[in-house]
Amino acid sequence: KTKKIILMIQKEVAQRICEKEKMSILSLSVQFYAMPKILFYVSKGSFFPEPKVDSAVIEITPNKEILTDSEKFFKVIKAGFSSPRKLLASNLAENLDMNKENIKEILRKFEINEKSRAEDLTIQDWINLSNLETQSPSKVRR
Repeated sequence: KTKKIILMIQKEVAQRICEKEKMSILSLSVQFYAMPKILFYVSKGSFFPEPKVDSAVIEITPNKEILTDSEKFFKVIKAGFSSPRKLLASNLAENLDMNKENIKEILRKFEINEKSRAEDLTIQDWINLSNLETQSPSKVRR
């Protein structure tokens, strides 16, 4: 029997948690451990006193297995999102103490555009990068 979590939270937060296109640390963190899904929206007019925001009811189903080491995964995504306006390669090189050219080579290996920002990657891209992070032969600073 699959266990699920049902929550009612602010609509915009629910949408960020369930986002698949422009990922955030929030969406990646939830989706690393579980599959979130918006079940339905609840209007602010449904409550008294009326709050200022609409709500959403979401279902969170835990993943049966975790595909990579969580410590490595979160280390890599924190490095990638450290300066959201910077390119991913720069963030990873600076925060993982790796050579920028090696980072670009790794991104090419996984068919990730070297001009990407952290929000452009899928959860699978992040899993691939975190699996590779400790295997990288060169951790030499540029």
